[in-house]
Amino acid sequence: MSGFRAILLTTMGVVAISGCDGAKVAKLTAENQKLKEQVAQLEASSAELQGQLNAARTDLARVDEIRQGYEAARTEFQKNLAQLAPALGIAGSPLPPFEQLKDSSWVSRFAPNPELMSGLKDLEQQFRGLLEAAGNQPGTNPRPED
Repeated sequence: MSGFRAILLTTMGVVAISGCDGAKVAKLTAENQKLKEQVAQLEASSAELQGQLNAARTDLARVDEIRQGYEAARTEFQKNLAQLAPALGIAGSPLPPFEQLKDSSWVSRFAPNPELMSGLKDLEQQFRGLLEAAGNQPGTNPRPED
């Protein structure tokens, strides 16, 4: 039985050696080296992409913090503005939700309307008249009495 195994192993060895001559071994070695280089390049690329992914996650977390802060400030501003809204003639908050900030058309809501501007100019004139009547010139500070 051991003789049969020896003959079988010898036959398989001869077949394997005859099928793999030196040229094929060199070719397979070169291909193996090429694949190792590609793996190294892919690992480097993977590390770079992982760094970019981590940076993007950090930026996304910052944007989320900014969004939450903006929404909290917008809500607070809206509450405070509700008290002044009747006097200013404003129906709602001029600040849009965070997602709508990319469109700059909301900025025009901060521009005072002509009626409000004329009312402010009238109020300024009345204030200047009161200051002149009190003996103080507009733009100057009265001296405190010692």
